[in-house]
Amino acid sequence: MNIKNIRALALCLGLFMAVLILPSPAHAGWFSDTSCSWTGIGCGTNNPPVVVCGIEYTGIMAIGMRMLGTSNFPCPGPTVNNTPPAPPSTASTLNGTGSTDTTTGTTGTGGTGSESTGSSYTACSSSPNACGMTNLGSLVSGACNAAVPTNSECPAPEISFSASPARVQSGQTTTLNWSATQAVSCALSGGGLSLSGLGLTGSRMSGPITGSTLFTLTCSNGSDGSQKSAQTQVTVIPVYEEI
Repeated sequence: MNIKNIRALALCLGLFMAVLILPSPAHAGWFSDTSCSWTGIGCGTNNPPVVVCGIEYTGIMAIGMRMLGTSNFPCPGPTVNNTPPAPPSTASTLNGTGSTDTTTGTTGTGGTGSESTGSSYTACSSSPNACGMTNLGSLVSGACNAAVPTNSECPAPEISFSASPARVQSGQTTTLNWSATQAVSCALSGGGLSLSGLGLTGSRMSGPITGSTLFTLTCSNGSDGSQKSAQTQVTVIPVYEEI
């Protein structure tokens, strides 16, 4: 029940006491003093004012309030403003060459405040290492500050290596074929061959083969990079003599 309803109820009770049961023995003293009466109902020592929620009630209202019991009256609490403050406006711009951020402050009495922060940059890539890996950086005084990845970061080379034909008659030759990825150069050895600085894809003819010969292809990712080898065996077809 709010305070408005309580006041109305107190007025009704006061009128009820004044009109219907006046003067009952139990409450006759409330009406004995007519110094500030309304329709003959006093507000003196026998019916003192009643203060509820900071408001003083006299006469009929005091009687009604006393009948209700002033401890039962709910007084309204303080008003609390729960509305959050509006945040400052923010603007940001991002493009392909960099980014710029700007924040505007609030306006106060007698002046304005503002704050501006941000940076601009242009992205760039380093030169590739032996296997084509690069690092990202930004231009500083016209030069890219990204370091070239070391060759040791490259994965191991992948190699395909074979001889055709793989079986020859004594004194014949064979063709060695290879292809490699994730490498910068290859070297071939065996059967009298010792070749370096070969491309990642190629073929070479061997010298005359007179016995079983093992050929080795080694490909690497530069001086400090990983390397991998593959081998292929060429055999000689035996010749049988009649006895």
